[in-house]
Amino acid sequence: MFREGISRCYWRLMGGVHSVLGTRLYEKKWQAQAKTIDVVMADSDHPHRRWLFDKFTLFSPLSSILEIGCGDGVNVEILAKKNGGLNVVGLDISPDLVNAGNHRLSCQGLDQAHLVSGKADDLSLFGDKSFDLVFTDAVLLYIGPDKIRKVISEMKRVARKAIVLLELHSPSLEQKSLSLGVHVRDGWIRDYEKLLKLYFQKDSITLTKIPRDVWSTGRWSAYGHLMTVSCGDLVS
Repeated sequence: MFREGISRCYWRLMGGVHSVLGTRLYEKKWQAQAKTIDVVMADSDHPHRRWLFDKFTLFSPLSSILEIGCGDGVNVEILAKKNGGLNVVGLDISPDLVNAGNHRLSCQGLDQAHLVSGKADDLSLFGDKSFDLVFTDAVLLYIGPDKIRKVISEMKRVARKAIVLLELHSPSLEQKSLSLGVHVRDGWIRDYEKLLKLYFQKDSITLTKIPRDVWSTGRWSAYGHLMTVSCGDLVS
């Protein structure tokens, strides 16, 4: 009981720190990261990947895909192998992970796939509507209230057909500005439906709860959702 109380106080304090410093704490952590440390995200066979990629078929045919926060390119590699003619690009804040991923992709002869260094809130490397589909896989939980709106705006700019987000979503947490997020142990949880409606028509947004057998660890069983946006009905 005492330890639980200490833990709650600690994470309440950390939530305050993250609210003040915004995205900078996570940026420093991941920018310096030399290797993938998250067990799930390093597991190429984790069931959430196939479940996520199956949703991409809703927007077929696809000729190009961009992943925001690709790490060392596990998803990029799988997609490139699965779809020979697909141009797959991954963007990540860590130069070390980008270099390691590009080396692996090159060694496998996956010439249609590559990774680039950059931040989610600055996609200036890419032109308007330059990818059919833009997606994230458990990445926006590291983006604070200071940058989340810019991130969504940039994704909207470069996406031609669809945006797909696999993130922690909750419409029920008590927070005045829930769309900007509440920081918990696993990162930022927010009301993505509320946030996305600032940029897209309501009927273009679909939310799907991640099944427990797809991802049961951490807060994913309670808050894990897939958000898809059809970019055919963009708010002007």
